[in-house]
Amino acid sequence: MFLHQLLHKFKPKSLWAFGFSTLVLAINPALVYGQMPFEERQLEAAHLLEQGQQALRELERDPLPFLQAALNIYQEIGDRSGESQTLNTLGYLYDLMGQPRQALEYYQQALTIASEIENRTEQSRALQGLGDICRIWSGNAGIFCHDSSDRNWQALEFYQQALDFAREASNLAQQANALGKLGDIYRDLEQYEQAVESYEQQLAIYRETTVNRWNLSFLLRDLGELYSVLGRDAEAIEVYAEFVEIMEGFRANLQELPVASQQEFTQEFVTSTYQAYANLLLQQGRGQEAQQILNLVQQ
Repeated sequence: MFLHQLLHKFKPKSLWAFGFSTLVLAINPALVYGQMPFEERQLEAAHLLEQGQQALRELERDPLPFLQAALNIYQEIGDRSGESQTLNTLGYLYDLMGQPRQALEYYQQALTIASEIENRTEQSRALQGLGDICRIWSGNAGIFCHDSSDRNWQALEFYQQALDFAREASNLAQQANALGKLGDIYRDLEQYEQAVESYEQQLAIYRETTVNRWNLSFLLRDLGELYSVLGRDAEAIEVYAEFVEIMEGFRANLQELPVASQQEFTQEFVTSTYQAYANLLLQQGRGQEAQQILNLVQQ
């Protein structure tokens, strides 16, 4: 229909005009099909990106072919928002693969594009990625990051900028991610009050959104430890109780894991936290409850 209307509007007045109009149509298919080629390619790229992200989450397939194909399409059609999103995902992938220099390049490209188009969500993602590179890899990322003694402070700056952009975008997921990373940095720097403040803000977001309970359990454990360090025992007991509730749900399905994995999970993640919880209960004169928690560890 659009082609018919276009030819009617520019109806050739001569053989030369017809030839010229045909040439124009031949070299500019967007005039013939409107935005359909762009939209179809955009949908194709979005599907590939989603496949890549799913493969990244499941770790059962190689996400790289999907992500690279999505990036190629986004670049071809000039979709800069999709391009920055894919670049950020590639940065995360290479970070997980232990290749910080490649991850750094992708994050920097993503940040440049996202800044130019004012995509605050992707700016936040890229800045968090850059903070991760500095904090985890430090000198392995070349001259981008300071030496190891300053890496936490540099990462802190990235995370704070990321949080500001996530708030500007009203993106709760990215706000929670940035707050969690800020909390980790403050904890490493032994600035426990600031760490608790960041974690509490993250928890508030978790409360109002649907969050993976596994992620929630990690946050509760960290908060319990910090509340205990700060002498806020009642709050520590409260979050530890919720932690145990979540963990017992996971432990009910541990038999699906190999025996070695069951032991590692129990010893490294559950036992120490349950014991810390029991110790606090004992200090409060709640010996029976403490023994119940310790009994859970023996099951």
